[in-house]
Amino acid sequence: MSPQLFGALVDCAIPFFGGLYATLLGYRKAGKRPGENPQYDAWLDRYGRLFRIAGPFLVAFAIVRLLYAVLVHP
Repeated sequence: MSPQLFGALVDCAIPFFGGLYATLLGYRKAGKRPGENPQYDAWLDRYGRLFRIAGPFLVAFAIVRLLYAVLVHP
């Protein structure tokens, strides 16, 4: 494995795991349980929809970048 490919893989892992975490937060699979903290519930009510939309887009973006990196740096 070339250093360029390794760097591209690490570069793709950051948005992938960030998008995965955002998706899990948006669907309340990660983070505090509902009713445990009213401030957190209000915050998630405000931004949860954004996480449910942006999270999968970040994962898809990371996969596309990964495919591009593999095809460019075989």
